Amino acid sequence: MDDAMGNAAGGGDVRGPTTLLDVRDVTVRFGDLTVLDNVRMEVGLGEIVGLIGSNGSGKSSLLNVASGYYQPSEGEALISGMSTSHLSPEGVARLGVGRSFQNIGSLQELTAGEYMMLGLETDWAVGLAPALLSLRSSRRAERAAREIVRGWAERAGVVDYVGVPLKHCPYGVRKIADIVRAVIAGPTLLLLDEPTSGVASGDRAMIADLIRMLVEGSDRSIVVVDHDVEFVSSLATSMVALAAGRVIARGATTEVLADRAVVDTFIGHASEGLVDRIAPGDHS
Repeated sequence: MDDAMGNAAGGGDVRGPTTLLDVRDVTVRFGDLTVLDNVRMEVGLGEIVGLIGSNGSGKSSLLNVASGYYQPSEGEALISGMSTSHLSPEGVARLGVGRSFQNIGSLQELTAGEYMMLGLETDWAVGLAPALLSLRSSRRAERAAREIVRGWAERAGVVDYVGVPLKHCPYGVRKIADIVRAVIAGPTLLLLDEPTSGVASGDRAMIADLIRMLVEGSDRSIVVVDHDVEFVSSLATSMVALAAGRVIARGATTEVLADRAVVDTFIGHASEGLVDRIAPGDHS
């Protein structure tokens, strides 16, 4: 990723043939507030990229641009070379982008299975009327969807919670359910916003294993935002660090973690020994 980024930083317009997400000079303003300032970022096929920074650095805003929830004031984001300018989040999703969120909002009355099934909504080949009338085509689609959800729940280790309302599920299960909802329709780019926030250490390990599984043997790419820098660095081969809406470092994970601006800005003493704790096999 860093070679392609180096070209971008130098002002060139050459992009690699395997670039999936290309954020080009994106600035986002709300009135007098600039939340992203001339941000550049690339994600290649099959790559896990970490996006790190302190609160208010612009991480979630960058995911919002990539997924169509924000339109840039300047610059653009491209998915597989196609600009997302003026596309709705639904339109961006049809380009193969899945997105998880920091919390699941008001949907906690749904069971974990029903919530995960929401990710299949755009794939259902039935209209509203058949669904309301419980016609045979709708029932078949629902049975097929439930089978898909159960298969994913088994792979993610949460099959015992498929029929349990989210409000009664452990917080880690809710987070895993949200990742499954985001990936169940088969996106090529998955954007994960704070997947381990508030999650116990055992569930963090499950989430890390799930993320690794999602890219193994596929061209799927993942961008991971998380305050747990050690968690992100154990997964990501490359990273982008933001501060006050600007990129302060990007490149290989070990290089970004050792960057003086990154350490001074938000990692501080927590970074001591962090590079040494990363398993060499994770960043080959």
